[in-house]
Amino acid sequence: MVIKKHHPDLQPMRVITNVEKKTVNEIIETYLERWDIENLFKQMKMKYKLESIRLLSLKKIKNLLALVQMVSSLSNSMFDIVQQEEQSALSLMFSHFCCYRSLSRNRFSFSSFLASVTPEIHTPSSRSNTPSLFSWRQLGKLGHFSK
Repeated sequence: MVIKKHHPDLQPMRVITNVEKKTVNEIIETYLERWDIENLFKQMKMKYKLESIRLLSLKKIKNLLALVQMVSSLSNSMFDIVQQEEQSALSLMFSHFCCYRSLSRNRFSFSSFLASVTPEIHTPSSRSNTPSLFSWRQLGKLGHFSK
C-alpha cells in the first residue's frame, strides 16, 4: 500500500499496488492518470447511455465505442476552447446553464450542456420529406419501420 499526502486539506491518498520498483510519486501519478481514464469511461456510459445499447457483434461494439470516443474527444476539445474564450456566446450560455443547474464548470457538465442544446436524432415513423441518415430500405432491414 502506498500512502501519500497530496493536498493539505484532504485525507492522504491510499493506493494498493503490486509494483515494487516504482517510486511513490510514479505510482500516484500513474493512478491519477488511470483515474482520468475511468472518469472518461463513466462519462461516456452515463451521457451516451451505453449500458442500454445491446449490440451482438464485436465489430459493431468497436464501431460504437470509436464513435463515442470521438464525440467525447470533440466535446473535451470544445470545452478547452470555451474555457479560453470566456466572453464568447457559447461560454456565456454554458455559464448560465451551470448556474441554473448548480453545476461547476467542468468537462462533465459541459457534455450535459451539449446534450441539452443539441437536438436528438429521430427517424420519422412514416415516409416524409425529412432527410434521414439511413435509406428506408436499410431501416426496413433493421426491422424498425415498414415501407
